[in-house]
Amino acid sequence: MAKGPGICFVCLLSLTTLISSPVLQAQTNDNPAVLPLMPQLQQLIEQQRYQQALQLAQQHLDQAEGDPDFDFYYGLSAAQSGLFHEALFVFERLSNHYPDVVRYRLELARCYYFLSQLDNAEREFRLVLSSQPPASVRTTIDAFLDRIAEQRLTYRSHWNTSLSYGAGYDSNINSSTDLNEIDILLAGAERKVRLNKDQTASGSGFYKLNASTLYRRPVSKRSGFDLHLSGQRKANARNDDYDLNAIYADGGMQLIRGRHQWRLGAAYQHYWLDDKTLQLTPALNLSWKYLTRADLQFSSKLEIREQDNKLNDDLDATQAEINSGFEYASAVFAGQAGIMLASDSAPNSPLAKNSLGINLSGQYLLSQHASAYALGQWRQMMFQHSDHDNVLVNGKKRRETLLQAVLGASRQLTNELSLYGQLTYMTNQSNIDIYQYDRNLIECGLTLVF
Repeated sequence: MAKGPGICFVCLLSLTTLISSPVLQAQTNDNPAVLPLMPQLQQLIEQQRYQQALQLAQQHLDQAEGDPDFDFYYGLSAAQSGLFHEALFVFERLSNHYPDVVRYRLELARCYYFLSQLDNAEREFRLVLSSQPPASVRTTIDAFLDRIAEQRLTYRSHWNTSLSYGAGYDSNINSSTDLNEIDILLAGAERKVRLNKDQTASGSGFYKLNASTLYRRPVSKRSGFDLHLSGQRKANARNDDYDLNAIYADGGMQLIRGRHQWRLGAAYQHYWLDDKTLQLTPALNLSWKYLTRADLQFSSKLEIREQDNKLNDDLDATQAEINSGFEYASAVFAGQAGIMLASDSAPNSPLAKNSLGINLSGQYLLSQHASAYALGQWRQMMFQHSDHDNVLVNGKKRRETLLQAVLGASRQLTNELSLYGQLTYMTNQSNIDIYQYDRNLIECGLTLVF
């Protein structure tokens, strides 16, 4: 790769604050083959005579390679000469041997960037940020991260695909109460009614298949098109009545202007229950993100959906939902927090509702190949009308609170294959007994990414 304006940009990193900072460099080995070379290499690099420094280093590789100071000057001169593949090998080795030396990791990130390995570059830059480097270095890294965000839209079209297979146990496949009998109002008198087995909680083992693909196509430097397709099948061992299949599609146009990112999209969901169509939901959405700094952004999304339920007309509704929150990402932790408001427009439907919710999620990097994650969701649902035709609700207007928590971990086995396991707990509290339930799921499986 030839030298160009980008190389001048990163000279801020290579030749200023960090070059003389002892806390960011490894100790020099007392290698007799290396000591006479160091003043020469340092002088050539300070004079920006990178190719001469590279030639000198290459002549002494057999004797000096492996010394951290020599390797640093060798890798730096290769990078500044545009030989980023050669420099990458050097700085990967240095970062592995000296993981706490920020300077090595910074040069590694720079190599990844110029080799168009944007995900790896972003990861390494964020690791450097987490070490609280000087303000001038943070400013330069922020500029790199801004460029990475822009360049993700400027490269050629590409696909990302994942497949997963999991199995586990679901304590309540039909999301039903564990009560055996409830009180209902008949002819003005309250009576107890025993529920049949289809109206109470039923547990079962299950297997689950997931497939997901993301396609990105640039239109210009600051705009692009994306398409997300996914599908899922959850099959229960006990019976087929509550087997659930789903497909999801979401496509849209993105536009970046400074720190603002806009996206206008359309989505479609299709659910099958026991291989029979359950629900169709087309939607339109508009989202906005604002990057306040390299590790923090605010976001908001408005979506209008048309829900068509094939088994219960009372669930047909036009739905409006807005989500707002923030996203944070550092080298070892990424988290999201947000609130949601939703409302159904379905005149006279006893199942139309207004909803308020809170969403929380986080992922923590335990090691280079392992991570743990957690998700939390709280929903307050207030139904708009009383259901006088349903004797089970006694003419009440429903109010429900749903709480869901997920804890999980994943371990990367190869570059493409990982193992995961997770626990899920759900509880739905209602002012009407029959709609109260608890649900527990345990699941583990494999995910393939390519």
